Amino acid sequence: MKRVVPICVLLTGSTLFAQDTFWQPEVRRAIPVEKAPQPTPTPVATPIPRAEPVNPAWMQRVHPSPAPVATPAPQRQQPQQQQPFRPEPPTGRAVPFDNNEAPSQAPGPEPGFTPYRPTGRIEVAPTPQPTQPAPPAQSAPAVSTQPEAAPTPDEEGTIRLSPSRVDTATAAKQQLDRANAVYSRKMYDYAVMEYEKFLVSYSDAPGRDTALFRVAECHRMLGNDAAARAAYEKLAMEFRQGEFAGAGAYRLGEYLYAEKNYDAALRQFDLAAQNAAGDEIRLTAKYNSARCLEKLNRPKEAAAIYNELVAVEENNPYRDLARLARAETLAAGNEKKQAFEEYEKLATEKSSSPALRVEATVKAASLASELGQKEKAAELFEKALSLPEIGEWKPIALLGMVRINAALGQNKKLRSLPEATLMELKGEAAAEALLLVAGAHRQGGSNQQAMALYDRVIQDFPGTAYAEQARFQRVVVLSQNNDPKILQEIDKLLAVSKDPKERSQAALLKAEILFKEGKYIDAAPLYEAQLNAGLDESMKKQAFYKWAWSLSQAGNLEKAESAFSQYITAYPKDETLPSALLQRGLVRQRAKNYTGALADFQAVVENYPKSPEREFALQQLALIQGQKEDYAGMKASFTKLLEEYPKTAGAAQAHFWIGWAAFEEKNYPEAIKQLTEARELDKKGYANRATMRILLAYYYQEDREKLAREMAANPDVNAPVEVLRWLGGKSFEEGDYKAADKFLTAAAKANAAAPADIWIELAESRNKLGKSKEALAAAETFLASAREPYSRARALLAAAEARRGLEEYDKASALAEEALLLQPEGTLNAQGRLLTAEILFSRGSYEEAAKGFLTVAVLYDDKTLTPRALERAVDAYRKAGNLPEADKVLEELRERFPGKTISQTN
Repeated sequence: MKRVVPICVLLTGSTLFAQDTFWQPEVRRAIPVEKAPQPTPTPVATPIPRAEPVNPAWMQRVHPSPAPVATPAPQRQQPQQQQPFRPEPPTGRAVPFDNNEAPSQAPGPEPGFTPYRPTGRIEVAPTPQPTQPAPPAQSAPAVSTQPEAAPTPDEEGTIRLSPSRVDTATAAKQQLDRANAVYSRKMYDYAVMEYEKFLVSYSDAPGRDTALFRVAECHRMLGNDAAARAAYEKLAMEFRQGEFAGAGAYRLGEYLYAEKNYDAALRQFDLAAQNAAGDEIRLTAKYNSARCLEKLNRPKEAAAIYNELVAVEENNPYRDLARLARAETLAAGNEKKQAFEEYEKLATEKSSSPALRVEATVKAASLASELGQKEKAAELFEKALSLPEIGEWKPIALLGMVRINAALGQNKKLRSLPEATLMELKGEAAAEALLLVAGAHRQGGSNQQAMALYDRVIQDFPGTAYAEQARFQRVVVLSQNNDPKILQEIDKLLAVSKDPKERSQAALLKAEILFKEGKYIDAAPLYEAQLNAGLDESMKKQAFYKWAWSLSQAGNLEKAESAFSQYITAYPKDETLPSALLQRGLVRQRAKNYTGALADFQAVVENYPKSPEREFALQQLALIQGQKEDYAGMKASFTKLLEEYPKTAGAAQAHFWIGWAAFEEKNYPEAIKQLTEARELDKKGYANRATMRILLAYYYQEDREKLAREMAANPDVNAPVEVLRWLGGKSFEEGDYKAADKFLTAAAKANAAAPADIWIELAESRNKLGKSKEALAAAETFLASAREPYSRARALLAAAEARRGLEEYDKASALAEEALLLQPEGTLNAQGRLLTAEILFSRGSYEEAAKGFLTVAVLYDDKTLTPRALERAVDAYRKAGNLPEADKVLEELRERFPGKTISQTN
C-alpha cells in the first residue's frame, strides 16, 4: 500500500512524509542595487534578472560614475593630450554619468570636438594674468536682447561714453576673441564677464551660440550649476541647430538625466546627435539616448540604437558597451538565451576591456543558471574568480559560485572552501554563503561543523532572515541526531522566531517528532494549526493528510472521517486520492460503518486499477463482504485478489476465508485445500484456526485415518470434544486401543462434562492395553454416574477386569458376579462368564476355569466369544495337565468353527 511521503523527509532528509527536502537554500542570482538610498534586503529566495556589482542588500542596480566627460576648451589641443575613455569597474555597465550624479565638472562637448578625442587647430592663449579670487556663485545675470553700450576702456585707459568708431563687426569679433583667450587660460570667472560683455553689446553678432555655450561651461567649472543650467537653456531656446547647439543640448541632457527627467533628456541627446560635428560626439549622444529609452521602458527603441552603435566597428569606444547594454535589453525582454550568447562572446573576446570582460563573465554565469545550464554557470563563475581584474565583482561571483554548487549538490566542493574566502563577502551575502556551506556539511553528515556555522550566522548576523533560517536548520540537525532536547529547542525557536514561514515549519517539525513517537493526540492539533499558516501547497497537502491520519490513530474516528473527507474534497484529482479513500474506508470500518467503508474500498478497486492501494482495498473489500455475510462476494473478492496479486501479503488471509466459506458451504475437500494453503503461508497466524476447521472437515467426512494423522501432526491444537470422542470411539471400534486411549483421554480432559460413555470405552481400552490402574479409575468414574442395568453391568465388568489385572481376584470376582446379576443373559452375561473363568485361570484353578470357558461355549453361539471361550478352555486344560480333554475341546473348536486355529483366535 502506498504511503504518503513524510514531511521529515522534507524536513530532515528522511521520511515521515522526505529527506533533506524540507528546506534547501535556493541558488539565486545576484540582485543589483542602487547606491542611494540603501534598499531593503531582498528575501533569500527572490531570483534576479542578472548578476551585477551590488551592495549587501542585493536589490537594485548601481552605475558607479566614471570620470566626467571632457568638453574641449576653445583652444584646441593635440589628441594625444586627452586620455581615451576607460569604463571604471565595477559597473552595471560603463556610462558617462549616473542617475544621481551631477553633470561632470570637466569641459564639455565643444562644436567640432568629442568628449574623448579633441581635434582641430591649436590656438595660442594670451599671456596668463594673475588669477583673481572667484566671485561668489550666482545665477547668470539677465541679458536683454538690445543692451545698452557698456563703457569700455580705450587704448589709453580713458573711459569712453559712446561706441568706438571701430566697425561693430570687428569690435564684436575682438570682444569674442578676448573672451575666448581668457577662457582658454581657464580663468573662468573673468571669461564669464568677457562673454557677457559680448552677449550684451553684440547680441546679433556671429558667435553668440559660442559665447552662450562657454558662459554655461564657465559657470559649470566654477560650480555655479544653476547659472550654468540657465545658460544652457538659453542656448537651447535661441539655437536649435549648429555645433554649439548640439553641445549645449548634450550638457542639458546631462542635467535632465541626473534629475531622472529621462523624456526631456532624450530630446536633448537626440538634438545633440543631430548637430554633432563628428562621429564620436554623435556616438556619445546616441549611447545616452539609448540609456534614456531604457529608463523610459522602451527597450525595442533602445535596442535599435544599441544595434546601430554595435554596427560601427572602428573608432567606436561605445561598441562593447552597446553590446553589453544590448545583452541587458535582451535579458530584460526575456530573450535570455540570446543575451547569454552575447555575454559569453564579450567574456571570451580578447578585444574587450578587462573590466567589461569580468562583468560579462559574471552576467553570463548568472543567465546560464537561469537557463538551467548549471554546470556552465559553475564554469563561468570559476572563470570570473580566476580573472585578476575581478575587483569588486568578486563578491558577486563568489556568492554565485556558492549558490550554483549548492544547487548542483557539490557539497564536497562547498565543504572545502576556506572560511577566509567566505569572509571576503560582507553583510548578508556572507550570511547566505555560510548558511549554504553549513547545509553542505549537514547533508554530508558533518553535523558538528554545520552546527558551528549555524551558530556563527546566528551570532554574527542577528535579526537577518539568514539567522532565522540558521535557527531552524540548527533544529533540523538536532532532529537528525535524535537529540533528546529537540522539542525544547523547537519551543525556544518558536518563542523568538518572527518569520511566519519558519514558525510554521518549526511547528510542523514538532508535529513530525510527536508523530514519530506515536503521540498522535499531541501531533494532530499541530498539524491542523498549520493548514492555514501559509505553507506551500505541497507541504500543506502532506500536513492535511498527516492530520487526518493522526486523528485516526488517536481513535478520534468521527473527526478523522471528517478530515479525510475534507482532504478528498480539496484534492479530488491528486495522486494521493486512492490512499485517502483507503484510509477513510479503514476509519469507517473501525467505526462499524460497513456500508461507507464498502463504498470507499469499491471506489479504489474500480477507479484506480493501477494504484498500489488497490491490492489492500480489494483485501478489505472482501473482509467487509464477509462481515456483511455476503460470503459469495467475499469469496469472489479474495479469489480476484489471489489472481491479480499472487504474491500479495494477504494471500494467507485470502486462502483462509475462501476455505472458511467452502467449509460453511459443506464443500469440505475445497475447504481443506484452502485452509491448508493458508496454514502453510502463515503458520503463526493460521496454525490453530485453519487446523481446527481442517479437523472438522475430516470429522464431517468421517475420515478417521486422515483425522488421526492431522491430530498427530498438530498436537498443540485443542480439537473439539466431539471430534476427540468420535475419533476415540472409532479407534476403539476398530481395535486401535492405543489411539482410543489417546483420543478418549484428550476428550475427557477437554471437557469435564464430556459424555459418560467416554469413560467406559476408555476403561475398556486401557484394560486391553494392560493399564489396569488407569482402567479402574475410568471404570469407577463411569460407574459413579451409571444408573441403568446395562451400563452398570458394563462398568462392573470393566472394573472387574482392572481388578484382575491388579491381582485383586476376590474383588474382581465380586464385581463380575454383580454384573451377571444385572445381565442374566445376553452379550454382557457371556462376557461376565468369560471374565469369571479368566479370574479362575489367573488364580491357577485351571480345571474350574476350563469348565467356565466351556459353559460360555455351551450357552452362546457367538462368532467372536464362542471361539474365544473354546480356545481359552484348551489353554486351561493344558495348564491343568488334562490333555485328553484339551484335545477334545480343540476338536470341537475345529468342528464348530472350521478354519479357525488357536493362533487365529488369540
